[in-house]
Amino acid sequence: MANARRRAESKVVEKTAELQESLNFINTLTDHLPLTVSVWDSRLTCRFMNAYGEHWFPFSKETAIGQNLEQMLGPDLVKERSKHYRQALEGKSVQASASLENRKGEIRDVVVSYHPVTLQGERCFMATTIDVTDIVQREKELEVLNAELEEQKQEAESAVTVKTAFLANMSHEIRTPMNAIIGVLVLLQEAGLEDHPRRLVKKAFSASEALLQLLNDILDLSKIEADHIELDIHPFDIDALVHRSVDLFAIVAEEKGLKLRVSIDPATPNRVSGDLLRISQICTNLVGNAVKFTRKGGIDVRIDYRTESQASGYLQIEVVDTGVGIKPEDQGRIFENFRQADESTSRNFGGTGLGLAISQRLALLMKAELNLESDIGKGSTFRLLVPVGVSQDDGTVSSSRTGRPIHVFHYGFRANLALLEDYREHWRLTLETVDDMTQWPAILESIAKVEDVEDRFFLIDMEGTEPSLLDGFVTELLTDPGRYPLWAILIIAPAGYWREWVADFERSGGHMAFEPLTPSKLFEHFSQRHGNTPDLRGGGKPQFDGLSALVVDDVPLNCEIVESYLRSFGVNVQSVQTGGQAVERLGQRGFDLILMDLHLDGETGQEVTERIHGCVNANDSIIVALSASISDHDRMTAKAAGMQDYLTKPVVPKDIQLLLETYFEDRRSVVYTPEVSDESEVSDDTEVAVTDMPDFISRQAYDRLFSDDQALFTRCVRSFIASSAEMVADVRKATLAEDARHMAHKIKGAAASIADTELAQVAGLIENAQEDHTSLSILPQLLNLLLEHSRRLEQHFGLIASGDNVAETDAELQIVLSRVKTKLGGNRIAEDEDLRVILNHLIASGEMKLANQLRQALEVYDFPLALALLDDVPLEG
Repeated sequence: MANARRRAESKVVEKTAELQESLNFINTLTDHLPLTVSVWDSRLTCRFMNAYGEHWFPFSKETAIGQNLEQMLGPDLVKERSKHYRQALEGKSVQASASLENRKGEIRDVVVSYHPVTLQGERCFMATTIDVTDIVQREKELEVLNAELEEQKQEAESAVTVKTAFLANMSHEIRTPMNAIIGVLVLLQEAGLEDHPRRLVKKAFSASEALLQLLNDILDLSKIEADHIELDIHPFDIDALVHRSVDLFAIVAEEKGLKLRVSIDPATPNRVSGDLLRISQICTNLVGNAVKFTRKGGIDVRIDYRTESQASGYLQIEVVDTGVGIKPEDQGRIFENFRQADESTSRNFGGTGLGLAISQRLALLMKAELNLESDIGKGSTFRLLVPVGVSQDDGTVSSSRTGRPIHVFHYGFRANLALLEDYREHWRLTLETVDDMTQWPAILESIAKVEDVEDRFFLIDMEGTEPSLLDGFVTELLTDPGRYPLWAILIIAPAGYWREWVADFERSGGHMAFEPLTPSKLFEHFSQRHGNTPDLRGGGKPQFDGLSALVVDDVPLNCEIVESYLRSFGVNVQSVQTGGQAVERLGQRGFDLILMDLHLDGETGQEVTERIHGCVNANDSIIVALSASISDHDRMTAKAAGMQDYLTKPVVPKDIQLLLETYFEDRRSVVYTPEVSDESEVSDDTEVAVTDMPDFISRQAYDRLFSDDQALFTRCVRSFIASSAEMVADVRKATLAEDARHMAHKIKGAAASIADTELAQVAGLIENAQEDHTSLSILPQLLNLLLEHSRRLEQHFGLIASGDNVAETDAELQIVLSRVKTKLGGNRIAEDEDLRVILNHLIASGEMKLANQLRQALEVYDFPLALALLDDVPLEG
């Protein structure tokens, strides 16, 4: 018994020691915390407090135990905070801010947190109090600083605005006398002064131009700093970019003995969307600097394109020179205002150091990248990577197609021969170098003997040619123009080159191209002997008599255009709108050529082609895909289905000619059709001028599609208007994304076929949208654009008058109807004014479908159908 008691007492002592050790640990831990920790029961009696609490309460940590909270804080403050105590006792943690007076009598900002705890089976709460006075004070100081900074920012913005206004005003004021000074200097340069005063005037003129450029740079920089420059995003041609930023320096480079070259990757789009002004401004600065800082060698401007998606990518422009180069330690600061590579740069080469600073800021504004790579003494490479939009319909710089293969004999500079190598496959070129000038006559004689097999050119690059020898050779040719074919000679000359014989040489059929040479410049000369351009030997297009073709496309407008192109080459052509009709037509007869749309209504061209291969009459047919898509998937599936070739919409006459000559060269006639010269034979459709077309008709696309065939353009527009009501109805019925995309594909093709690039672009957004809701969300925009463009085309072409040709009474309308029926009944064309009255009446009555049916019947001279439709014209009475 005694032993048990001793063991129990020993156990108690042991446990007590453990508890005391734990308590000492807790006290040591909490006493060194920089905050007050206290525990209170439901009667608000203190059960625990750490040593830091002595900063706030009038008790030590030992004497605080058992004290009531009111004795420590006062009844008013306890009453004010009673809700927090109650929430903590109910098991909820809360936090509150307060201002408390410490034992020194200082008012301090604190944050108090209340947390529920259980002590000896009783529900209590723990309160922690943190002094945040210093933090609050710093926040207040920070608020004051922010307010001061905001005020200073507003003052700075106001100052920039004032500075910009001042600079703009001063620029204007200085430009006025500067223009007068430059104008007088120009007159003095042309006044026939002697050598010394002429040199003085030239120096003064150069100084005036430099001052004017400095004014422009400072004004641009101030606009950028004030955020007053807005981007103007529009489609533009790559050629326009080259013309505005590279061609300007061609003569200056030539005077310095530098070779300025342009190379454009064949996959680069013909046309991109971006801010042409700002992109060309950057390129102008880069090329100008390259010419300025290069003493010998040359400057290469390289342009290519990086695809990001079907509708966007990056245009990459590199300017590579063989100039002085830039030290690594100086490369970072050349993009700063008024900074150049080193102090000697301005002294040796001139300039203000603003051009690159402006270029860098413009690049950032366009979300572009402008980078530099340079080796001292070896030259520099500036690379601009700018995001642009792109339309699949515009093709690439290499998509221009020649009518026949071209054999080029090349003499001279090898760099231009490399350009031809890049485009060899695209233009169907055969290249043959010529190293000896004595071979020239024999080559020209051989060119003159070749008939209708290929086009031949003799390309002479003056950089590899002795000028006096070329002068003598051309002069000899001009004295006897019938001796050699002048039309086959293409001379590439330096920028600004001129001789007395140049004008006579070009008038006699010779070609002159000036550096820097671009693919488009070169192709322009090559294409003058094929495609739409009349052949110099016959004056017309090649004919393929006896050739038959079938066009399969569910858009009548597309059929009409392709039919017109084929007929112009003497092809007998028919068209159908569905795969079933195509199979039925092939069951009746065979066709040499079948042009198959890949996206028919309810079926694909690939499916129809597979069915056609089962037809007996289709065994020998050449089947060619027609599609607005340039995707590899469509090309591969078309080939897998048995199609031999692929044409991208919108198709142009040169595409058709190349296709015919590729597959039916043996059927090509050497007899050329004469050009129509008798004005009485010209269709009335040509009365519509193209120069004042609505602004949504792209002139570039018009030239590519129709060339000078205004009659075809007018017919196509009328066909487009005739089908517009059906297209409008399709847009309004489209509720599913799949229907919207299919409908948009048709509208895109129809719009592209009349050079309406704006409507085609919006339709393309719907067709190519990745998300269903995006396709459907753009439908209202497409509908409004379709209605607006149809209305404006109707008014422009006079198909429907805009207000005056409306019958006021049923009696007047009946008279007009009777007059038109009499005309049509006698197989005669009714008066335009009478037809406009009827069509306007139908539109005013909401009978759009009937109006379009009547218009279509009149377009194709289907008088019986037109008479039947006139019987359905509603009368109010």
